[in-house]
Amino acid sequence: MKLTQNKFVFINDNVDSNRPNIINNNTDNEYIILIEYESYINKISSSYKNISSNILEQFNKDFSRAKYKINNTYETNSLIFIDYFEFLMVQNNLNFSEFLMLCTQAVMGCPLEILYKTIYNKNVYIGELKKNKSLFFNIYNKNNDIYFVVKKTLRYFYINNTGIDITMNLVNISIHIPFSSKEKIIITYKILKTK
Repeated sequence: MKLTQNKFVFINDNVDSNRPNIINNNTDNEYIILIEYESYINKISSSYKNISSNILEQFNKDFSRAKYKINNTYETNSLIFIDYFEFLMVQNNLNFSEFLMLCTQAVMGCPLEILYKTIYNKNVYIGELKKNKSLFFNIYNKNNDIYFVVKKTLRYFYINNTGIDITMNLVNISIHIPFSSKEKIIITYKILKTK
């Protein structure tokens, strides 16, 4: 594979050539994908049409629906969160609107798009857990190096003959975003068996 022709790169050793959009790692059902930072952020940015007020509005909507940590400490006040990072962005000459875009549910767009491409059965769907788990953000600032760890658990399910949805597997999605350095984004999918 040439990096210039692909938007994402699989870094696991076992890739199934019959299904190139899924990584096959039978030992632990973990799939890891690298994505260029610019490609990832451009997809998110295009959904906002680069209007800062739309980004802030979406962030405010999402703040109550997600959980946010700063250096492993929960932050429940969106104004404190904004003040802290806005000041940090100005200090380090970083784009605050770009940062805030990554703090919204739009951060899941690309990982979900890739996940949907792995489904070849039209009767299988991806959705929220029956007991909905929040989108989880942990944003680290160490020596002015800012990076994100974003996590979400979803489920693969099908609808049986009586119209009831049956969960087949859970999938933990982790997204590692090196915001300051703009290096490649790492997306990890861990397929879990249901109990």
